[in-house]
Formats: sequence, C-alpha cells, structure tokens
Amino acid sequence: MKARIDRELCAGTGWCLVAAPQVFKVGDDGQTYAADSELRNESLLWRAAEGCPRQAVILEDDDGNQIYPREGTGCKLPRRAHAEEHSVAAR
Repeated sequence: MKARIDRELCAGTGWCLVAAPQVFKVGDDGQTYAADSELRNESLLWRAAEGCPRQAVILEDDDGNQIYPREGTGCKLPRRAHAEEHSVAAR
C-alpha cells in the first residue's frame, strides 16, 4: 500500500501527523508530505486517511490503484494553489 498527500486539498490540520507520525512529516515549506519509512502497519495509514477532514491522504494499492477515497467521493472544498503530491510506499 502507498500513501500520498494531495497538496491541493491539504489544509494542514495535522491529523495525519498525529495518526501516523512515522509516515507523515512537515517540510521546510510548511507543507505536509509522506516521508519514506519502514512502516509495516497499514492500519495507521487507514487511520490517517479516514481521519483527514479534507480527504487529502490518498491510499493506493501496490499496483497504483486508488483505494481511498474512492474516485469521485473526495472533498469538494476549494482546492489550494499547490498541485504537488508526495508519496511513500508502506512496506
């Protein structure tokens, strides 16, 4: 499983940092991103994704298929100006 942050949707609430601090970090630019880690507990990734109020934490299976949130069910709030996404694979 792989997690990534949709930086256009991320509002910086920090929920993912609380739910899975081994995976998510804050960069020098103040933006949250998924950092490389040896996390083997996928339940933490699910907790981070399901707890994100903007549904900015995207989960993908090992083949790159988005499994959360399901396509078309994501947050409808206005998007941020940043289009960059960072990702990390859960091993």
